[in-house]
Amino acid sequence: MRKIKERWKKIRFPKKFKTKQNYQISNYGRVKNLLKDGAFQIKKPLLYKGIAIYKFTFPAKENDGVRLQLHRKAHQLVAEYFLSDFQAGCYVVWKDYNRLNNCVTNLDCLQESEARSHIAKGRGKNFPQFEIFPDNEVVTPVENNSNILKVEQDDDFFKIMNQYPDYEINRSGVIRRSRDPFKGRIMKQRMHPSNYYFLDLIDKNKKRRTVYPHKEVAIHWNINIMPETYTTVLHLDGNTLNNHSDNLEWTSGTTNLKMKSPSNGNGENVLNNVEKNGIPLNGVKIKNNVLKKEMELS
Repeated sequence: MRKIKERWKKIRFPKKFKTKQNYQISNYGRVKNLLKDGAFQIKKPLLYKGIAIYKFTFPAKENDGVRLQLHRKAHQLVAEYFLSDFQAGCYVVWKDYNRLNNCVTNLDCLQESEARSHIAKGRGKNFPQFEIFPDNEVVTPVENNSNILKVEQDDDFFKIMNQYPDYEINRSGVIRRSRDPFKGRIMKQRMHPSNYYFLDLIDKNKKRRTVYPHKEVAIHWNINIMPETYTTVLHLDGNTLNNHSDNLEWTSGTTNLKMKSPSNGNGENVLNNVEKNGIPLNGVKIKNNVLKKEMELS
């Protein structure tokens, strides 16, 4: 593929999502946070079904006391800011079927019939998946650059667990004792037959309870804006053993089941190779108006 010069454009978020951070997207699908002193941080994406997804967090103090989150797919961002024929409702596809190659020259905006035809041509073939970077790339690591603001290390900060005050948990799902004489001792987790980690803890009423770390991480680190509707925790990359808070999201039980299913429940196949506005991560249409509105924003 012919290499092009990397260019950057500022990402514009919906009005309800306020932040002082200066996030920018490049025509290679990379996102950086440009700091006031000119230094920058390259944002690491999540991977969901081989697709790069960026998670943006908006602090509560700038959003009326509510911490907000948005998930945007890298290729959809590139198309929105760098493809002149991009429009709401179009499908964004990878020309070479490499989902990690988000360079603007590898993306195309198609109508639904054209997108289905493109997918059909690549069905059953095993295409290599690898990232494409600009030539002569020089990125200074955050930890070695004194000009970049110090970032709190996820694994170094623990929170006391609300229902289990004898224990504390970090953003990666590590649980340890919080009180003497065993303060700091890491609790051993076991594997459930359903492929989730679990362990037994003593609650504040001195009763033994079975606890799932991924749900405890979400409770303590991820804001649930609709607790009555969102009662299930979804692993964004599909790996149920990756319990980091950046990989977790509160959702409804119905949506969680659809995310795990290759179809939308009506026998219709999911278009995993395309992106369309208003369709969630796995391409399943949401009938619930509240959920649909949220997914359209993301």
